[in-house]
Amino acid sequence: MAGKRNRKRSEKKTGIFYDYSMLFLVIFLIFFGLIMLYSTSYYSASIHQNDGMYYLKRQGSFAILGIAVMLLVSKIDTKDKSILAGYAPVRFNFITNIRFNSR
Repeated sequence: MAGKRNRKRSEKKTGIFYDYSMLFLVIFLIFFGLIMLYSTSYYSASIHQNDGMYYLKRQGSFAILGIAVMLLVSKIDTKDKSILAGYAPVRFNFITNIRFNSR
């Protein structure tokens, strides 16, 4: 009886697992940051950009893009090293473009 119970525990579950507490925390911090950005930049944006929500819209679009990339990257299987090796040239080009085009 005990052997069957241990065997069931040792079997690995297949499927996608998200750490929902971490996901909730990240989304909460993003929304909190957007609220803080809106409250501090409304006046400046309404004078300089003629749109009080200019910075909120801009930062919100980047936040949505960041969440999409985060969920996409979470689907990568890190146990299969050959998949990660295929991304090496892309990562190198991305990092060097950020480094040398930021000046």
